[in-house]
Amino acid sequence: MAERVASLWIGNRLTILEKLCLKSFHDIGQTPILYCYHPIDNIPPYVEVRDARDVLPLDANDRIYVDPVFQSPAVHADLFRLHLMAKTDQIWVDCDAYAVKPFKSNEGYLVAGRRDGQRRVPNGVLRLPQDSPALKAWLEFVETTPCLPPWWDRQTRRVYRRLYGKKATFAALPLGVIGPMSAYHFLLESGEIERVLPERELYALPFASRREWVSEDVGQLQEYDWKSKTSIHFYSSIMRPRLARSRNRVLASSFFGGLLTQHGIADDPDVTLV
Repeated sequence: MAERVASLWIGNRLTILEKLCLKSFHDIGQTPILYCYHPIDNIPPYVEVRDARDVLPLDANDRIYVDPVFQSPAVHADLFRLHLMAKTDQIWVDCDAYAVKPFKSNEGYLVAGRRDGQRRVPNGVLRLPQDSPALKAWLEFVETTPCLPPWWDRQTRRVYRRLYGKKATFAALPLGVIGPMSAYHFLLESGEIERVLPERELYALPFASRREWVSEDVGQLQEYDWKSKTSIHFYSSIMRPRLARSRNRVLASSFFGGLLTQHGIADDPDVTLV
């Protein structure tokens, strides 16, 4: 039986990017679970919807956590995936992760992309077993107040505490701190960093190739041998604005357009192939 994959959507509508990625899992026999806090207007039939409160309840003010600078709910998603791994055996996938092959963990682990120079491990696809020492330490870290990253130097910690005082929780941290930076730190500290797969296994197309995803020049993408990998990450922070600027018009001959046709959603009302 295939392992379940799960994601979280904060908002009332999906774009064609999320629909494509969710459909890719369904089409390989791994129907995705989509957690949400509020109804989604255009939920497709190929996902299983569940209440996100079953994993991470909201506070008394029904608040979604956002970072203090960009007001991005990504910080809430970072926290949600930790609780998902602690409470279930589901594999976390971002809604912009496209499945080439079924996702399979190895003894409860599925994580790729160790970047030693940047001290990061991407968490767009993530599975750690419930008894993982890294997961335990990671959860303890975000639940501590003041929430001070142990890898910060003394001066940075002092400035942070001066700025936020008693409000120095995980929600006040910069984007990425409780995500990829914490992933690297706690996996390294526990020795589980050795479980991290090569980046291309889950992020088959490099970020640098992003302009080719919606252009007619699809030939170069084949050199990355993406069909032999597990997944592609489409980086929604780039793709969603690009789709919005084009009013959701996508070249039928492009890589992205070809995938829409392949998965039978080229006639979706949220996209126009040209």
